Amino acid sequence: MPPAALLARLEQRLPVLTGGVRDLPSRQRTLRDTIAWSHELLDECEQTLFTRLAVFPASFTLEAAETICAADLDTLSSLVDASLVRQAEGRFGMLETVREYAGGCLQASGERDQIRRRHLIFFLALAEEAKNELEAERRSSTWLERLELEHDNCRAGLDSARELGERRLELRLASALSHFWDHRGHFEEGRKRITDALARDSDAPADLRGHALTYSAWMTLREGDFKTSRALAEEAAAAYEATGDMRGVAKSLNLLGVLSTQEGDFEEAKALLKKSQSIYERLGDDFGIHVSMDELARTALDQGDFDGARRQFEAALAHFRTNEHERRTANTLSDLAFAVLGQAGYGEARVMFEESLRWCSEFGWMSTVAFDLVGLAAVFTEANDLERAARLLGQVERLVEEIHLQLGQYARVIRERTQGELQSRLDPARFATCFEEGRSTTLKDIVSLELSDVD
Repeated sequence: MPPAALLARLEQRLPVLTGGVRDLPSRQRTLRDTIAWSHELLDECEQTLFTRLAVFPASFTLEAAETICAADLDTLSSLVDASLVRQAEGRFGMLETVREYAGGCLQASGERDQIRRRHLIFFLALAEEAKNELEAERRSSTWLERLELEHDNCRAGLDSARELGERRLELRLASALSHFWDHRGHFEEGRKRITDALARDSDAPADLRGHALTYSAWMTLREGDFKTSRALAEEAAAAYEATGDMRGVAKSLNLLGVLSTQEGDFEEAKALLKKSQSIYERLGDDFGIHVSMDELARTALDQGDFDGARRQFEAALAHFRTNEHERRTANTLSDLAFAVLGQAGYGEARVMFEESLRWCSEFGWMSTVAFDLVGLAAVFTEANDLERAARLLGQVERLVEEIHLQLGQYARVIRERTQGELQSRLDPARFATCFEEGRSTTLKDIVSLELSDVD
């Protein structure tokens, strides 16, 4: 078959090879026959487990197999020995062609919906546990890594909930994954998943709707759609008010304040953020108080009040460091570095940007990585390291496009100013070459090169 015709048939892998060499045993003539022959050699328990494991679209843990498929280690080990299941780094999985065959067996078994529902419930419980930890800013890096490994399983759980008519479970799972999607830069996917789930469960409890709407609004804001984000945030605030959830109201006011800052309405932003802060003070919520302080500092930064912004950022950063709020520490370090940059403290700003970059690249906080690279590009432009700065801006453009990110107001100003200066000081062809080099280099390599000369 010509490559184009073969590619068209590879979506369903098993039917592709239906002829085979005629002088081989029948079990070796086609891929399907080979897998079927291996399957028939299994005993009944092994066949049952093999069939049920098709529910996992990606790798899985022993605990997941035990809970969802009633697996035991001996039977699972037998499937590994038979090369029908693979094992690596404490996880198990199937080749996609093998899983496709197992999926056909699962469909024929009559257990498909039952197993899919168990799979959904298992990953809903995992995601909700992660949500509680991420919301409290506890062990965030550990939970983000775990959810990254299970992302395809969670996606499959959302699909199962929709297809099985489990609209409440779908909304709960989408809501529980919102922190992960926001932290890891999956803005478009997260917004769409939450929006779809909300539309299918219009009578969900107000507290559940409030959380889902809040994070949908955050991700819509990060994509730059301020009008839609405001409508979602206002709806979230109303949902929280309906249940008397003042912490949720404060969170919504904080979000609305950020929106006003992005839109340039600084007086409205400060009023909303101070109102949010006062609610946190009444609740005795130190974390919320310092989050509001952090956002007020960003408003000052966008207005060009670098001294005021620096004072508030430093106070918020001290709290986040002391209480080991990893993501907030990294984000505030980046913002503080921009304030220091505004004071012409280029060397000090570089140290802060690089510390933030080290944290964010390790933990996958993509939006803050983009901010850090913008700041470092400005630092290197000032130091006359122009080609390096151009490469960093190339990587920023790639990140912004990949995760659909709208940079904050002050970062946008710095990015545009730095790019304009580079284009005026570098030969146009050389700027274009360096910019494209940065754009085409992997983020991992860019970060490694950036941090390689840091003590």
